[in-house]
Amino acid sequence: MLDGIILDQTRTFIAAADHGSFSAAGRKLRRAQSVVSQRLANLEAQLGVKLFDRLGRYPRLTEEGRRTRVRRCGCTWRPSAQSCNPCSIASARSG
Repeated sequence: MLDGIILDQTRTFIAAADHGSFSAAGRKLRRAQSVVSQRLANLEAQLGVKLFDRLGRYPRLTEEGRRTRVRRCGCTWRPSAQSCNPCSIASARSG
């Protein structure tokens, strides 16, 4: 399922998941929020799944987004905190 996903898409996805907003991910990656949003929409289309729930002010990972996050980063999902144990974007390079 993740074959053919480019490294930049992985970095963008992990940054958005880690920082809880597309704007914050954009600041971290030095890209405009619109670029982050477009890259993630393209990733979702390529995978054929919805990774983020965009209802409300901040995007939230869907169940499939959480599973994808764990597979790409190897982190452990903590449902009570609605987050993963932090991993750096650099860890995506090995995945």
